[in-house]
Amino acid sequence: MPSKIQWTGRTWNPMVGCSKISPACDHCYAERMAFRLAHNPKAPIAYRVVTDAGTWNGQTALVESVLATPLRWRKPCRVFVGSMTDLFHPTVPDEWLDRVFAVMALTPHITYQVLTKRPERMRRYMEGCQRGASDIGGEFPWPNLWLGVTAENQARAEERIPVLLDTPAAVRFVSVEPMLGAVDLREYIKGERWFTSDSPMYRWLDWVICGGESGPGARPMHPEWARGLRDQCQEAGVPFFFKQWGEWGGLPYRLMAEKCVAVTLDGQTYSPDAAAFNGESLPDGAVIRCRVGKKAAGRLLDGREWNEFPGVRV
Repeated sequence: MPSKIQWTGRTWNPMVGCSKISPACDHCYAERMAFRLAHNPKAPIAYRVVTDAGTWNGQTALVESVLATPLRWRKPCRVFVGSMTDLFHPTVPDEWLDRVFAVMALTPHITYQVLTKRPERMRRYMEGCQRGASDIGGEFPWPNLWLGVTAENQARAEERIPVLLDTPAAVRFVSVEPMLGAVDLREYIKGERWFTSDSPMYRWLDWVICGGESGPGARPMHPEWARGLRDQCQEAGVPFFFKQWGEWGGLPYRLMAEKCVAVTLDGQTYSPDAAAFNGESLPDGAVIRCRVGKKAAGRLLDGREWNEFPGVRV
């Protein structure tokens, strides 16, 4: 179906269901949506399998009714696969993955964007695909397959990105959303040498997405975090996509104090008081962010949109 996610054109959810694994999951939009769909008689019954009492129950389900949907799309487009799941969740059997990736193989005119927080299993599965293709003289990774990981903070970047860089893919990308702290990607975007089990090769990130959190409970993003990431990408020549500020913006007019917080460079937040709003008692680098809503906060970074996309490089 058409997507409101700015960095893709459509979403395709041949599986649904997940479980929380890191701080980025705390206010999961897919969990909220899945609970609503579980009570919609027109939605696939799979949503009733994967949620209990408004939360993920740790199960996943294959949605047979949409599995072949991309075979009907004739025009080239970008497709985010699994916006309502993690394809590499431990409860997903390889048989389901085989069926999903078979559809991708049959539709080379479509670019598939796969995002995971479980890169170890993704690497194992992709290495198996590469071995299988080699056995029959086939091509892998396919040019239409983009693989990415979520890295909401520095710890998750250091945990997940090296595994991604050791995974066969035409394009490798990172989504720093929700951005919960400053992230230094310079080690991963300047062509550092990464060694695979077969041979040494240069691998680095081809694309960086950045965005603030939206929805209930959204945490504010310090503007310098986004600027720092943008500047790293500009210096390295890596495409940068700024998706949104999320619920929190830095608008020039004052709102009621209960709708604003002070955010420090290390991610601490302070409830504003009279002193804080007068510019007193705030740590160096702290800024006031106001909960104005995603639409009002917008997606301009330093006065412009950043809508860069990668080319294809294996």
